[in-house]
Amino acid sequence: MNNDNRNQKATYIADTGLGETFTDSVTSVGFDGANFRIELAVGRMSGEGGSRQSTVHPVARLVIPMNAASEFLQKLGGAFADLEKQGVLKKATAPGRQPVPEIAN
Repeated sequence: MNNDNRNQKATYIADTGLGETFTDSVTSVGFDGANFRIELAVGRMSGEGGSRQSTVHPVARLVIPMNAASEFLQKLGGAFADLEKQGVLKKATAPGRQPVPEIAN
């Protein structure tokens, strides 16, 4: 790829066949020196009656290079800031810890 092509913005092509994956927990985040490796999971209840047991099932494993992870963090931070401005989220601070966004009541 020559220098002229590197400065051009790529064309986004939507894939209407791409499905969504629901997750309700992040089970692990690691960094291997080049990429972040993130495992997402969903909690489920199994069994019946008094023998019901909570289980966690991995649903996706993402591998994200540093530049894309940085972009993701920036966009997610902006989304959280917008939700705070709208009053949907408020920052809760535990003693000795960074403020953590939580859903406003």
